[in-house]
Amino acid sequence: FWGMLSPRMSRKTSRTPKPEAEPRRAEVGELNADRLFAADLSGTRVLRREEEEALAHEIRAVRDRIRERLLAAPELVAVALEPFGHRVVWPVDDFREREAVAVLDFGRTTLGQTRLPRGLGMTKAVLRRFVAAVEADLENYRGLRDRMVRANIRLVNLLARRYQGSPLGHLDLVQEGVLGLMRAIEKYEPSRNVKFSTCATWW
Repeated sequence: FWGMLSPRMSRKTSRTPKPEAEPRRAEVGELNADRLFAADLSGTRVLRREEEEALAHEIRAVRDRIRERLLAAPELVAVALEPFGHRVVWPVDDFREREAVAVLDFGRTTLGQTRLPRGLGMTKAVLRRFVAAVEADLENYRGLRDRMVRANIRLVNLLARRYQGSPLGHLDLVQEGVLGLMRAIEKYEPSRNVKFSTCATWW
């Protein structure tokens, strides 16, 4: 039947997708993601004050151990972090996971080389032990950090809702908030008797 129509008539009756169909699908996708996040959020358990304090002290202990290992290898740290320029947080000043990972990655790469570069201040055997120790401590730190992040994700969600008029979507705001939360975990000092949420809100 359609083959018998004139070309002009078939053009008129042909159906083309409406231009707004694609944005609608994107909106539905965002809505589904928001619903999944809300459902996941409702099942998240908030830590009691004493649980949060105990976890914060554990994080602090592992954080300090990683920092001590980095401070004990100043030549290695200097060579590993030198390419990053002025954006580096040095272990002597503060702890940041990013720098610890950069030093660890440099150590792993260096172990794969036939000869160690000059100026590292350690033998290959010492470097191997250093890499293994920092790997174990970072894995431990990340497990504890993730527990603290999950316990405070509702705080991030609450703060993200204050910026609903911004160009970013809600989940993008939550993602930015989680990055700030992770930095707060890196800096939090439980010995100061300030609630973690008070410190984390600023970040």
